[in-house]
Amino acid sequence: MVDFANIAVTLQKQRNRADYHPCQTFTTEQANLWVSNARQAVKWFRDSTVEQRRAFLIMLLFKPR
Repeated sequence: MVDFANIAVTLQKQRNRADYHPCQTFTTEQANLWVSNARQAVKWFRDSTVEQRRAFLIMLLFKPR
């Protein structure tokens, strides 16, 4: 689940760069790597236990103290 979370954060940062920095360019290789990473993250999420998913989703709801 930690690997999933790390990839999700990285992909979100890249999406923000693509959405909000119009001068930013990306190569086909970068895009292919991100797609591959996203597919791996989805696989990891699907392969995790219900308890791991629940813990991850709860952590998204509440800020750390």
